[in-house]
Amino acid sequence: MVLGREFVASLGVATLLISTLLAGSAVAQKTEKDTTLQKADECNIRDPALADRTIAACTAFIESGEANPKGLATAFDNRGNAHTRKGQYDLAVKDFTEALRFDAKSAKIRNNRGVALGKMGDYAGALKDFTAALATDADDPSAIVNRALAYEQLRDYGNALNDLNRAIRLKPELGGLWNERCWVRTLVGDAAAAVADCNEALRLGPETAAKFDSRGLAFLKSTQWSKAIDDFNAALQIDPKQASSLYGRGLARIKSGDAAKGEADLAAARALKSTIAADYAGYGLP
Repeated sequence: MVLGREFVASLGVATLLISTLLAGSAVAQKTEKDTTLQKADECNIRDPALADRTIAACTAFIESGEANPKGLATAFDNRGNAHTRKGQYDLAVKDFTEALRFDAKSAKIRNNRGVALGKMGDYAGALKDFTAALATDADDPSAIVNRALAYEQLRDYGNALNDLNRAIRLKPELGGLWNERCWVRTLVGDAAAAVADCNEALRLGPETAAKFDSRGLAFLKSTQWSKAIDDFNAALQIDPKQASSLYGRGLARIKSGDAAKGEADLAAARALKSTIAADYAGYGLP
């Protein structure tokens, strides 16, 4: 699988902290309120480049003593998302857990904690959170797609397909969903349906390395070597260091009789990702 596929955090309402801030703070001085409102506003920043600023502002807001439970839930959630953007997944999980203490029924927070757990490799834990989020909001597309990705990682492809079918019914305009279903259908051996899904993903756009890589794998598994090579070439034009496409092209070249170039591709792929051969073995390919 192309590792560019990611779990998706839920989107919150940027002004939520402002609207929930001042409960119980009527006796505060105006300057104190203004400072706390400023921290609340900065706590809503989602720019990955400003994650440290978000964390600092959320921390100041949490420690201000001005917030009601809803405001605290949002602040911990926002800080958790900032930690996730920085790759600090253990800290993110702690913040999301704290946020749930103040808003236990929030599907958004459950989904966001699942994202952090998934990025830590705890796919079973992530699955539980995504399922809990869907119990609260059955049509949350982020949670549906994320649960499908968790099922994929756990090799439960039947349930992954069920969730992707559901996500596509809700959001048929999203090419990434069609690409993901193409990938799963390839893994379960339904290459013809997989190619049709990848074709739709590419039609919807944009043309990405992941989409060409997925269709290349479908062609590879259905022994269509030339078409596989063409798609892996297209993927590598977009991302020359995509190990999955290099390895797939190497296998297709060897199968089509070009052993020298094929072995060179395999070596280049292994240099980029040491586990790539094991990944392909998991897909049912040598």
